[in-house]
Amino acid sequence: MVTSTHGAGELPENLQPLLEELKAQTPSLSAVTFGAKRIGDVLKIDITQHEIPEDPAEVWVAEWITQIKAR
Repeated sequence: MVTSTHGAGELPENLQPLLEELKAQTPSLSAVTFGAKRIGDVLKIDITQHEIPEDPAEVWVAEWITQIKAR
């Protein structure tokens, strides 16, 4: 899942039901591998420099996933 906050860090409205369900069920997430990015971890792509801007974004995501798996 990929999401972002908005305003003063609130979750998007469409993510609220998932949060409420997680709070209600309190499942163990100890076996879940995840990563989080924060403000300042910015992916900058000059769309005029790439025919398909998603291509460098996919490389960035792949590198991030590799870092997560290495932990």
